[in-house]
Order: sequence, then C-alpha cells, then structure tokens
Amino acid sequence: MRDEWDGEWEEPMTNGSSQSFLIGMVLGAALGAAIGMLYAPQTGEATRRDLRRSAKTLSKRARRLYEDASEKVEDLAERGADMMDRAKNLADHVTNRVTEAVSRS
Repeated sequence: MRDEWDGEWEEPMTNGSSQSFLIGMVLGAALGAAIGMLYAPQTGEATRRDLRRSAKTLSKRARRLYEDASEKVEDLAERGADMMDRAKNLADHVTNRVTEAVSRS
C-alpha cells in the first residue's frame, strides 16, 4: 500500500524563535546606537548626520530582513502546496485501492 508514499513527513521549520531573536538583536542594536548618539557630547549637526547614517543603515537592514522573510514565506507556501499535492495523491491512491478491494469481494 506504500507504492507512492515514501512514509516520511517533512519536518516544519523550527528556527522561528532564533530568527525572531536575531531580528530583535539587530533592531535593538540599531536603536541603542541611535539613543547613544542622542546623548553623546557632540554638535547638533554631527548628531543629525550620525542619525541619518544610522537611519540609512537600519533601513538597509530592515529591507534585507524583509526580503529574506519574503523568500522564506514563498518557500513555505511552495512546500505547503507540495505537501497538499502529496496528500491528495495519497488519498486518491488509497481510494483506488479500497475501491479495487471492494469490487473484488
């Protein structure tokens, strides 16, 4: 009865908490740097320049994180669709085998 199904299920991704932690670390570091600059003893112009640089850096990091997350979501959607196809094929196979067994009886 295992003609088409190899008997193994793919494990879901389990590193979601580590990704969340990494995102929190990056955002926390950027926010800490920005706050530190606000309290640093320098001119307003230098502080604003540093804040602009930090904002650009944070924007680039956020964009990269968004792109990575988007790719992962697309990958998970594809894997989900593949699993649905496999489940449908398995259900069709089982239905056919049961129908054959009943018709032979």
